Amino acid sequence: MNFRSLTENLNLNELTGELRDGITETYASMMKSLRKNQKKKIRNLKRKKNRLENRFLKELEEERMKLKMEEEEMRKSLEEALEKQVETSKELIEMNKREKENRVIVEMIFDIARNWTDIDFWFSQILGMQEVLKSVEENSDEKEHKKGNSAAMIRHRMKKKADLIQRLHDSNIELVEKVLDSLKETLDFVVFGIEETNRNGLSVFLNSMMNIQFLTLDSEQLIDSGINQMKETVFEIRELLFQLPLYQLRPRKSIRQYLWDQIDSFDQSHSICF
Repeated sequence: MNFRSLTENLNLNELTGELRDGITETYASMMKSLRKNQKKKIRNLKRKKNRLENRFLKELEEERMKLKMEEEEMRKSLEEALEKQVETSKELIEMNKREKENRVIVEMIFDIARNWTDIDFWFSQILGMQEVLKSVEENSDEKEHKKGNSAAMIRHRMKKKADLIQRLHDSNIELVEKVLDSLKETLDFVVFGIEETNRNGLSVFLNSMMNIQFLTLDSEQLIDSGINQMKETVFEIRELLFQLPLYQLRPRKSIRQYLWDQIDSFDQSHSICF
């Protein structure tokens, strides 16, 4: 191999080495730049991921707090509804208890009214017999013994009716005392739809019965002037009885049905959807 060829080969090798070195450096530089870009992208992706995670976590926390608040509101609403229902149930139970007590008192009032109606009827008959007795005793045309027998018979009948009136009155007095005691405490006219003003009327009606004395209706005193005062009292009580709307003491709808209507109304107005 001549010198020229050798020189050319050496130059070629040097050139190849330089080219190889240049390629290596270029590759290294490119790889370095690529890794740098990749790291930058990774950092950006991580930052983006962190931002997304933070945003997601924030939204998740907000949603969790929102659900917690809704649950708390629902719990409070449920507790309030249950407390109201418990309170309403207590009130309804108390109303039902009062209704039972009132029912007993109301029956007593009707018994008093029925007894007084009978007393009024028998007393009217006594007044009629009294007029007949006066007529018999004042009729001087009849024979004395016949007049005496008729008068005795009338007095006997009047005595029997007076005894009947006294028994009815005694029975009434026991009922009246119980009703008067309960009138201030348990008897609730509002529940039965009766105006409060009628409470006073009933009280006057009952007290008038307490004050009347039927014991004077005996055979010796039936013609006594005191019967006129008794007559006025009986008629006065009759008028008071007619004025009182006792029919309203028995409501068209039972209190029990009224209570259940109240419960149904409460359930509908406080219903909670889950």
